[in-house]
Amino acid sequence: MKKSITLLLSLLIGINVTMADERGRHTIGVGTGVLTLGETVEVISRIGTAIFQSGSKFEHIGGADHNLYGEYKYSFGRLFDIGAVVAFNDFDYQVMEGEVQVGSRKNDYFCFALENNITYWRKGMFRIYGTLGVGMYHISIVDTDKEGKKARRHNNGTCYQISPLCLSLGGRLGGYVELGVPWIGYKGMISGGVYLNF
Repeated sequence: MKKSITLLLSLLIGINVTMADERGRHTIGVGTGVLTLGETVEVISRIGTAIFQSGSKFEHIGGADHNLYGEYKYSFGRLFDIGAVVAFNDFDYQVMEGEVQVGSRKNDYFCFALENNITYWRKGMFRIYGTLGVGMYHISIVDTDKEGKKARRHNNGTCYQISPLCLSLGGRLGGYVELGVPWIGYKGMISGGVYLNF
């Protein structure tokens, strides 16, 4: 796995360096998305619990969970950008036995990834591009029982983002929407946000 990640990152960096054709720009952005890797793990976990575990069940608490990311990109020219993304998801649950709450669970997902943008077409302030990213995630799970005692668990793995169709509009300040492969991306299947070029 480490060899494949190293090879992919070398390829991404190599493509950008060889295709450099003008002085680069820096871009920072923030965004949010739906149908992320974190949500996929949560759905699979809930299905597994419903099928194989009798007694306790997990009930999702309240409204939407947080799914946020920040990113930095450096442009090597009009066609290629490379940068890094930090993403965060969290999920809160009540642990129930029948109608009685016997505890709670908090799951936090953190991801750090390197990402490459490839521009397909550009006209004025409008751009169509694709995104490919790979990185590492960390999951922190905290279970709290009814006496308030906490048990912590952690897990790590590889995360990806594959978004073949992305649209951005703006100059120094702008916005974007990215459509990705469902259920595996750290940004999500549909994500969007705002950016600043400098």
